[in-house]
Amino acid sequence: MVQRSTQGRYAAAEDAPRRARRGWNVRKTAAGKYRVEVTDPSDGKRLSRTFEDRGVADSWGESMRAKAVIGMETLAESGTVRAAVKEYLEHITAEAEAIGTPSLRQLGDTRRMLEKVLAELPKNVRLDDIRLPSLVTAAVGRLRQHRGKRDEEDPTLFAKLAPRTRKHYLATWRSLSKWLFETGRTHRHLLITLRSPRIPEAPPRCYTIDQLRLLVSDRCREIDESLWLFLCLVVYTGARASEVQHLQWQHVHLEAGLLEYVVTKNNESRAVPIQPELAEILEYWQEKHPAIASARVWTQPKGYSRTTVRGITAAFSQYWLPPLFAKLGIDRTGRVVHDLRHTYAALLVATGENGFEAQHNLGHKTTEMTGHYSRAAVFLRKASTGWPRGRFVLRDDLAKVQLSERGRHA
Repeated sequence: MVQRSTQGRYAAAEDAPRRARRGWNVRKTAAGKYRVEVTDPSDGKRLSRTFEDRGVADSWGESMRAKAVIGMETLAESGTVRAAVKEYLEHITAEAEAIGTPSLRQLGDTRRMLEKVLAELPKNVRLDDIRLPSLVTAAVGRLRQHRGKRDEEDPTLFAKLAPRTRKHYLATWRSLSKWLFETGRTHRHLLITLRSPRIPEAPPRCYTIDQLRLLVSDRCREIDESLWLFLCLVVYTGARASEVQHLQWQHVHLEAGLLEYVVTKNNESRAVPIQPELAEILEYWQEKHPAIASARVWTQPKGYSRTTVRGITAAFSQYWLPPLFAKLGIDRTGRVVHDLRHTYAALLVATGENGFEAQHNLGHKTTEMTGHYSRAAVFLRKASTGWPRGRFVLRDDLAKVQLSERGRHA
């Protein structure tokens, strides 16, 4: 009898951490009763009650935990999820129109993520449905890519969403739930229990020093002069494709050694130091292609169309840069322009630049994001030995003489 009691006590002790992770726990009091404690995830408060029967205690704990998560008893409005999504989209559309173009592009992604998951949910599912978190998670798990890799089991279908993409979908639905809570439409954060999938850290994607030398070389300029200028701006400043697209000559201050990006992803302008090699390239371009101050520094190459792709970054990755890379002997696929930003961050750190300066040049909000971009610094440190701090030495000829082409036009 004592042995059975001891085993039961040990079993209960081993079971306690698991129940605590679930948000509720049962323990036996000195009086022989069972005390249940339930944690409310929205405010961290605990609700407790004592029962004489263990089965009744377990049932009550599961029920109250579910009610705490979904807020079934305290919903201000128990309308349908479809109506909530429609109202939320109207709200963020009004905000995006007030901000401008970058937010409108982001609005399209948010709308797509909400509507695709909503199509997978049961019709007329309500906010007070206790199954809502699990229904949203299951719906995201059933979604498939609209292009790209095929499913290994059924080649007629596209592969399911990658963990990183599923994370963005779940984050969008958590934003909807947070907005409902903050605006008083619900008294609980309905989807606070949504957990993003674990994403394995991918190896850093960066260019080698030899590949960078090819991208800024005269050989690349002879193949396609317009794309050469674009690549030089990205390599030496770490800018995004859309930022280079909107750069004007009035924002290029060669005498001060600064280049200002006004149209950025986060709508905050930033000034980036102009490296000596880039200054020579910009002076050469000004002499060969005189333009007014309001003109754009880089323009879309003639004969290149991007009407069939979504966004200028996709146009570079899918259509404009692959033929150029093939002629230069560079084997790169995927997000070829974004990888240049990673390489820029890694080279800054490898040459001894401090993290705050790199964070400012890249336009990041946190140093953690800059650290993620500069993971490849260890692979580039040896090749960049002897470079000045924060300076790239990719065109040795510029350190001695001016561009050969510029000499002809002098």
